[in-house]
Amino acid sequence: MVHSISMAGRAALAAEPLPEVDRGGALRDRGVAAESDRLLLSADALRGMEDAARGRQLRLAALRASIQSGTYLTAEKLDAAVWRLHAELGRS
Repeated sequence: MVHSISMAGRAALAAEPLPEVDRGGALRDRGVAAESDRLLLSADALRGMEDAARGRQLRLAALRASIQSGTYLTAEKLDAAVWRLHAELGRS
């Protein structure tokens, strides 16, 4: 069964860049018509991708809100960043 993929689902699949498609529709590196490519996903896989995308959106919204409210940067996070930078500079 072929399912359509939501924009969130497409974003979840975008971990690796796809080959470029030329104006004629052929994949440059394979010479295969793009119109013949299909992706078959189970309903569980689609739900999993959509759930993961929703989770990322919620985490991003919470992160943005804490940055805007000034509560994201804590003394502990700043200390950790300084120690990581110090360690990295010590390796050079």
